[in-house]
Amino acid sequence: MKSMKKRLFILFVFFLPFTSSAWAEYGPRNWLHSSTGALYQEVASELEVIINEAERQQIPGDLLVDKLKEGAAKRVTGTQLVQALRTEVDRLITATTLLKKPGRRVSGDRQSLLRTTSLLLQGGIPVDTIDAVLEYASLIDKSSNRAINALSTALRVIAIAQAPADLLRPLSECLVRSTLQDPQFSQLQSFTVRARGKQIQGEPLIKLIIGSLDSGNGLAYLDREIERRSQRP
Repeated sequence: MKSMKKRLFILFVFFLPFTSSAWAEYGPRNWLHSSTGALYQEVASELEVIINEAERQQIPGDLLVDKLKEGAAKRVTGTQLVQALRTEVDRLITATTLLKKPGRRVSGDRQSLLRTTSLLLQGGIPVDTIDAVLEYASLIDKSSNRAINALSTALRVIAIAQAPADLLRPLSECLVRSTLQDPQFSQLQSFTVRARGKQIQGEPLIKLIIGSLDSGNGLAYLDREIERRSQRP
């Protein structure tokens, strides 16, 4: 009898972590059942369908909770909240599909990576462009995180430089293969602001960045080059 109880106890301890996680509620569903979520009971069934789909796709619940809280804070209507959540989940599913393709390596925080990829899609970056840069990163054995960071930086740099949008992919791929560390990418935005202040911008500036980084030169060289060009008669 004692041995039977001991075996049952061991089984209980072994399965406890699994049953606990199975019983744990998905974050967005908890929000739906909260006092704030109660304000949207007229669309609860529609929100539940979207939430269930996101859970099946293994999308981190916090990303949906953020969108739900944002909508509630803005006092949007039920219909608007459903549309906003539907759009966000569609973007996150697209991001998940892109990142799960064979050969693509995700390192670090997956949730943050999904959020950034969703923001790129929200900003109008074509799926094909994101897919191409991710594929390029995998071909040269760089992480998907680096590819998405490069895209985010390149998007800001091109906006600041007022350069053609078709330079987004070449600049992103340049950053992926460059010797710059990921944290250094943000410094490129400051450099672009300084360059514009010296009337160097547009396509010539982007080509200067690509050429310099591909030659193995760093940001200090770019600063010197901008100074030299700005002093031309």
